[in-house]
Amino acid sequence: MHLTQHPARKERRPLVALAAALMAVFAIALAPATALAYDYTYESGSLGFFQWIGADEAVKVIEESPSNPIVGQYQNFTNMDSRTSAFNLDNMYRALDNIEYCNNLRANHGSPVSRIDPYLMAVSQINTNFSYVNYLTHSNAYEISENIAWGFANPYSRWYYDEKYEWESEELRPAREHMESLLAQGVRYEDARASALNYIREHYTNSSDLIYGNNGHYGILHYLNLIHPMWTYTGAASAAPSTNWWDGVDVYGIDEQTFHWTASSSKTYTVSEFRSLLDQYMDFINGDRLFFDVSEGDWFYDSVSWVVENNIMGGYAGTGNFGPNDGMQRAQVASVLYKRAGEPAVDLSVLEGYVDVGSDWYTNAVAWAIDNGIIVGDSGRFRPNDVATRQEFVTILWRLESEPQGNGNLYAYPDGHETSDWARDAMSWATGVSIINGNANTGEIDPAGNLNRAQAATIIMNWSNL
Repeated sequence: MHLTQHPARKERRPLVALAAALMAVFAIALAPATALAYDYTYESGSLGFFQWIGADEAVKVIEESPSNPIVGQYQNFTNMDSRTSAFNLDNMYRALDNIEYCNNLRANHGSPVSRIDPYLMAVSQINTNFSYVNYLTHSNAYEISENIAWGFANPYSRWYYDEKYEWESEELRPAREHMESLLAQGVRYEDARASALNYIREHYTNSSDLIYGNNGHYGILHYLNLIHPMWTYTGAASAAPSTNWWDGVDVYGIDEQTFHWTASSSKTYTVSEFRSLLDQYMDFINGDRLFFDVSEGDWFYDSVSWVVENNIMGGYAGTGNFGPNDGMQRAQVASVLYKRAGEPAVDLSVLEGYVDVGSDWYTNAVAWAIDNGIIVGDSGRFRPNDVATRQEFVTILWRLESEPQGNGNLYAYPDGHETSDWARDAMSWATGVSIINGNANTGEIDPAGNLNRAQAATIIMNWSNL
């Protein structure tokens, strides 16, 4: 059994080719920041979870990790569901337990409780995958402070209790008093700790044993790291042992905790908040995909359930809501279609004359949609921020179906005559094959009405079941 610690360190496509992709078109119905489209399965491990909660920084560092020259070869994305991988979702629960345990120790000691930074969680997982293979070795690939333990049922029994005993021993009293004196003078903890370690190196012949642990000594680095008052953000990771990882001894494989004084993620969490999100995600991927704003009595319950079960649409990242009454903007629809088409190269010259499309997150998507005739504007305006209407949505499906002949009678609906001329063929087709139906109470098809997510789910389900 062993554990180590180190301080912080630096570091144009035919329309017919699009039809097959439409099943997954509306997995993202909101702005990109909501980040809904992903393979939300147990096999996608923490990468799917971080995408689900909108932790873009964590997603990015994991996705880029295979290209890292130090840790890259140890990041296996094909076994994220394995308990020997730190990306495993169940291993994340042990990591959360560890952080909670650590925070209780810090609180009892008088140090501030650390918040979870998703980026640090991801870095912890990457480093743990490295150190799982490279025994007794830190990757040093990221600018973080890190504790690692191999083969401990509870790493804090050593990191905190054993090393606290060592630090408070009579043998280390001069070094301890030296550090306490510096802290009393207002010296930063980081600097005072460094000075104390140097004091040990200068005054003790067995300094390496006292600092790192050996020859009957526990070392002190992990303890001094855990109680560090500047560590306001943290992450952690664990990986279970393989069958013969430790000669059959019933111990845990590897535990790691990462610390930093600044956050690299746009949002950080308490342990309970992060655990609640993980619980929601596990319920979601295990089939219990209930949303707080979708009930069995709702008219859209079946269609929402269908699109979720078929991974066509999802809820708002990390909220537990589907947003059935929220509208979808035209730019967002274009962006979803463009991403699902593989984000091909675009000709931005097609935007000349469009006064409301500049340099924005949707610029390439809008150019692609216009160039392929999927979504068009009028009078020099694309209206990217306008919510798509029902007839616009139907027309997109109709175009993707290569504009088939329709046999629906729009005049059979009280408001069918309100359909715009440019959308009549598409609406005739859609009503004829029952992709879109009239309101159960009024019979209206509301062609010019705003499209909301519940309606989109129903139309997609009807279209897919033709």
